[in-house]
Amino acid sequence: MAHTIIVDENIPQSVVEWLCKKGLKALSVLESSLKGAKDFAIAEYAAKNGMPILTLDSDFAKLYHNVLRGKITVILIKVSPATTENIIVTLNTALKKTTFKDLQNRLVIISKKRIRIVS
Repeated sequence: MAHTIIVDENIPQSVVEWLCKKGLKALSVLESSLKGAKDFAIAEYAAKNGMPILTLDSDFAKLYHNVLRGKITVILIKVSPATTENIIVTLNTALKKTTFKDLQNRLVIISKKRIRIVS
C-alpha cells in the first residue's frame, strides 16, 4: 500500500496534481488540518503516520538531523527557480531512479542532476 506524501505548503498545487496523476497519493498541507502549522508539528504528524514530507524548506532537513533522524522521511527539492516546471522535471528524474518506498526514514536531497540520501 502506498503511503500518502505530505506536500509542504511551499510546493505548488499543480505539483500535487502531477503526483496524483503519476499514481502517488499526495496531500497538500494547505488542504489538511495542518494548514498553517509549524514545521515541527508537520514533521511530528508525518513521523507518527509514516508519511514522507516533500518540501522546498531546508528547515525540515534540520529537524531530521537534530530531532527526528531515522524516524521520518524528508524529501527536499533544491531547484532554482522553484517553479512548477523545475520541481516536476526534478521529481520525474528522481522517480525514474528510485521510489519513495526506497527512501523511507531518510533525508533525501534532490536536485536536477543528483539525488543525495542521508541515513
